[in-house]
Amino acid sequence: MADTIPSPQSYFGDISGEIEERDMDDSAFDQEAANLPRSRSQTPDRLSDHLPPNLVGTTGDLFQCSVRDTLEREGLASGFTEDPFNHNCLPNYFQSVQLSGDGTTLLTHNADSYLRTFVLPPDLLTSPPPRNLTPYSAVPSTEPVYACALYPFFDLSNPSTYLALSSPRDHPIRLSSLLPSESSTPTPPVATYPLVSPTTEASSTPNSLLFNAFGSQFIAGARDLIAFFDISRPYESPVRRLSTCPSRNHHPRAGGITGLVAALALSPVSDEGGSGLLAAGTYNRGVGLYDAGGLGESVATWSLSSEKGDEAEPEIGGRGVTQLLWSPCGRYLCVAERDSDGMRIYDIRVSGKLLGWLKGRNAKGMQRLGVAMGVCEEKKQEGGGCGNDIWAGGKDGMVRMWEGVGLKEGGRSEDWRWKGHDDPVTSVAVHPRGGVVMSCSGQRHDEGDEERDNRLKVWAL
Repeated sequence: MADTIPSPQSYFGDISGEIEERDMDDSAFDQEAANLPRSRSQTPDRLSDHLPPNLVGTTGDLFQCSVRDTLEREGLASGFTEDPFNHNCLPNYFQSVQLSGDGTTLLTHNADSYLRTFVLPPDLLTSPPPRNLTPYSAVPSTEPVYACALYPFFDLSNPSTYLALSSPRDHPIRLSSLLPSESSTPTPPVATYPLVSPTTEASSTPNSLLFNAFGSQFIAGARDLIAFFDISRPYESPVRRLSTCPSRNHHPRAGGITGLVAALALSPVSDEGGSGLLAAGTYNRGVGLYDAGGLGESVATWSLSSEKGDEAEPEIGGRGVTQLLWSPCGRYLCVAERDSDGMRIYDIRVSGKLLGWLKGRNAKGMQRLGVAMGVCEEKKQEGGGCGNDIWAGGKDGMVRMWEGVGLKEGGRSEDWRWKGHDDPVTSVAVHPRGGVVMSCSGQRHDEGDEERDNRLKVWAL
């Protein structure tokens, strides 16, 4: 391999090889999703009665077992390593799901530390439901993966874009190909990127990863640090390090945020160009905004635990930021925390003013449960705010939606919910064209416990 890779596209031109032939029009699913209803006003009878959507795809019983049993079912058992802590006997529950930019492929992360892709069939919304979903590819890791990120320009018709970042414990950040392996031997990473302290030479494992808007760089969040990497410079140190904490003897009033940077989000790029604002959140409940996509100055920092007159704290609580979401218009920032019963909505135009909060999420506990943002076209066309929908899962297996976020102040309950799983809903994703929602579930169970729900599901609204 060359010392540098000019870009993912040019590099993969040499190694992608032939892809398994598929009778698939990758735009067919997109077109079907676009024809489905996008908001409550289009289907008032169904949603006002809280009837569940249609289940159109599921992994079924494939992951309803331990890590070891799952890998044996998939023919991946040859990848077993020494297991002194009986990790392979734990349930192989889903930890997260991400949807590709072209809306055709799902990337999941499971308890077995594998990254898997699921290609959505083009007739998923028209064939008799539910369709059985099986992995298209699987990328192993010998260590737990703390974070992963799908390449933003993933295109099912272009194998050079089948890329994902991951941060395995005590290892450099990996850029991996998501193409199926042609042999039983795992495919080595395309490139690795070390995150090592220049003073102590200690290695750090990022808790959050994020590609920039152009896919040319990525951002990694670690303890008191945000690091910027150039994707065309593998095996090299970050091109920039941003300390989120002014000094080791940090005081909250001195500015900055402390702790593990567990959440990163870039605001939408305007038509005039630019890089937008980088938002970072920590397990110490700090939130920071940085100009020029993190390459500029600190714009604002605040702590969720020390805000005066915070009316949301008694209702929803929280013990550390796990996810940040920008509204499509860039005006509002949604902050999700662990051990919280809701999410906070901030108006960034007024220096991080708390606009309101979404309550009733049912996410009390330290398990990380993901959220997603959609766009309510009717509300957007009415000229009120951005017309955002927030989707989130709870420990009770419910999938909830709050409609028109940013249009109202104060606390508000969900507008719609349905029982999607029998275990906590660990992550949700929304199709960019609306009408389709993905959810996954699971949690740790005692060995031998048959009551488990480790499934990935696709819903048509």
